[in-house]
Amino acid sequence: MELTALTSTLDLLKKGREKLVADFTHNDIELYTDLFKYENNQELMALARCRFKMSWIAFHYELFDSLQEQTPRSTGIVFRECVLQLLDHLRLTNDVDNRSSEWSLVKDLIEETNSLLAGQFDFSNKDDARYKRLLFAKHKEKALFERIFAQKLGEKNELDG
Repeated sequence: MELTALTSTLDLLKKGREKLVADFTHNDIELYTDLFKYENNQELMALARCRFKMSWIAFHYELFDSLQEQTPRSTGIVFRECVLQLLDHLRLTNDVDNRSSEWSLVKDLIEETNSLLAGQFDFSNKDDARYKRLLFAKHKEKALFERIFAQKLGEKNELDG
């Protein structure tokens, strides 16, 4: 491994860590808004965490892309391997076997995406059920009101007549 490529890659990764720390220490609005907004909703909080994690990972690639013309090809190779190892360490599962980092990363991303989508569907279904309960309560209250109103109107007409 070329020393220059390794040093350049470490500099890029350092900038990624600096961004991560800065997002927390400088109260990144999007990050903290999501933390407070979704603190009582596990599904949306998981989506917010996933979005933050993915944007942080994407930042590494954006940073590399912006400097790609200035860096040698060997740096790109080392950088790619380092990011794949980083992603492998961020995996949700801890099983270790002979699969390659790329395969386990893809598998984990698919599983996490499926889990998040299932959570979204559950959330949506709960919203539909709540809406139907509210609609039922509205119709029930309206019917009861009309019964009582008709009854009182009939009693008033008997008194007047």
